[in-house]
Amino acid sequence: MATRYRITVRGVMSERFCLGFPGLRRELAAGHTVLEGDADDGRPVRDVLATLDNLGLEVIGVEGATPPHALPEED
Repeated sequence: MATRYRITVRGVMSERFCLGFPGLRRELAAGHTVLEGDADDGRPVRDVLATLDNLGLEVIGVEGATPPHALPEED
């Protein structure tokens, strides 16, 4: 099973810019960009973080994401 993760970056990254991170989905929230994807798809998380750092972008959070099928059902 793939491990999902979310990387939050300060600022808004354009959709075109995010094409440089294949396999990651982009979301915008409150002046931040969230990149979400599976660690088994494409590059490892550490490579994505290194690329963001090399581009001078500030990573403000990295977390594991809960896959949709793992959410508890509501009564």
